[in-house]
Amino acid sequence: LKSVLDDHPTGPGPSSFLLEFLSGAHETRAFRDSHPTYALQLLANADPIIAQSWSNLLHLSDDQLAATTLTLDAFDDALPDDTLSRANVSRAVVAGCRRQLLTDRRASLDALRDGFTLGGKLDLGLQLAQHRNADLALLLQGKAAISAQEMLDCFEWGEPPAECAAAV
Repeated sequence: LKSVLDDHPTGPGPSSFLLEFLSGAHETRAFRDSHPTYALQLLANADPIIAQSWSNLLHLSDDQLAATTLTLDAFDDALPDDTLSRANVSRAVVAGCRRQLLTDRRASLDALRDGFTLGGKLDLGLQLAQHRNADLALLLQGKAAISAQEMLDCFEWGEPPAECAAAV
């Protein structure tokens, strides 16, 4: 909204995963088997239906997971064709998120990084990696939503010019 108010519409802005990728923190922050929910949050920006479906798997029992007939390689071809279980479902979900967000879009992401870093001449990884995605998004695109009061504060509510007041 800020970009529209400033008369510079920019579209939806970069995804959270793109910010992680540009900062070089995607492997250490986004794709940790011990925290699949963060990878799913990033995936939800790109494909909310798959993210919700995979999120539901994290809460199933071994018997329920076996009943899905899903195997690890359904999430990523590099994984074996073992049946999903409570012991491996987090690993499968994170691998699937990595494939959806990174592997399948690697060429496009690398091209974006090249443009962002001036063809690799500028490395902002250390500077960007220390900030949360929400802070980077705020820096790049402003607030995504504003209150009615914040909207009203964007305007100066002085007295109308004399010629306008006379016309009324």
